[in-house]
Amino acid sequence: MPGIDPELFVSDPEKQIIEELICAVCTFVARDAVTCPKGHQFCRTCISQWLKCNSTCPSDRSPLRLSQLNTARYLNMIVQKAQVKCTNGTGDSKCDWTGPYGNKEGHNKCCLLKEICCESCMENMQRKELNDHLAMCPKAKVQCDSCGTNMEREDLDKHLRFLCAEKMTLCPLQCKESMLRKDIMKHVLTACGKRVECCPIPGCRTMVQSQAEHNMENGESHTFLLLESLNQSRRSSVLQGRVHGYSWTVPDATVLLQSSTFKTGQLEWCLMVLPSDRHTRTHLGVFVKLNDGHPTLANVRVKLTYGRLTAMFDHQLHFKVGQIKGWPRALLADLMDRQPGADRLTVNLMIQNFLD
Repeated sequence: MPGIDPELFVSDPEKQIIEELICAVCTFVARDAVTCPKGHQFCRTCISQWLKCNSTCPSDRSPLRLSQLNTARYLNMIVQKAQVKCTNGTGDSKCDWTGPYGNKEGHNKCCLLKEICCESCMENMQRKELNDHLAMCPKAKVQCDSCGTNMEREDLDKHLRFLCAEKMTLCPLQCKESMLRKDIMKHVLTACGKRVECCPIPGCRTMVQSQAEHNMENGESHTFLLLESLNQSRRSSVLQGRVHGYSWTVPDATVLLQSSTFKTGQLEWCLMVLPSDRHTRTHLGVFVKLNDGHPTLANVRVKLTYGRLTAMFDHQLHFKVGQIKGWPRALLADLMDRQPGADRLTVNLMIQNFLD
């Protein structure tokens, strides 16, 4: 850092003295002044840099070493007490503060005309403009009044409209009821008067809003379908539908993943992998989900391969649309960790439907 600009000093008697305290290297008033044995004064930083490349005094070229320099305490005291002006502001709006040079740094920290930078958006402005700027700065951190989440101001509107769990919102099925956004799923699945679900009676496949009313209107046909389903399952433990196969290579067994959908006749399925969290769940789980179609009874056989580790499961399961069934304790996570070089999980599925 070079010396102090002489133009900062405003007191005429002192200014004449100050102008005598010029650093011979930078030609400004010496900052943190030091003197050589012959009395020449310099900025401590300036002369230190000079002596890295030279071995003589800048004033008279006499030999000089860094160890020969002495702190000029009296000169520094004069500089610190000398009156200076504030240079903040432009045009007609300039700061009129004057005071000892030693107080200038403290004044700069509170001067309303000092140019500063907004820490959020990095825009430059005078300190007096900062509060008004922060009230509308798009990058400033704000807190959602509903849920307490911190975010940038420009993201607040999107958060309130689509994401805030504590914000009141209308039912997406347009039943005219309002609720907290975090309760929408429970409302839609259990309480909404306009919810629609597939009749779980095997072979019915009717989409209904009220299962109770639907059962009353179709009691006789439902009884027949249930008896038929029971008789079919009793005839043989081996179902008569086609056997379908599907293979899925899981790229990362440490995250929750869902496979692409696949069809077996009129039914649409997918596979899901739930990884261990090493605390509450010590096993990796594998599940089968019926995405679309009619309720069905199915033989499901799954083979898992991870390195040299394998596991097989074979069950007869009843599914209705949206149901997820499977094996939450399919593979022990500790055993998976011991498979050298294994990085992908392979899931081979064979499924035989009661009705294709």
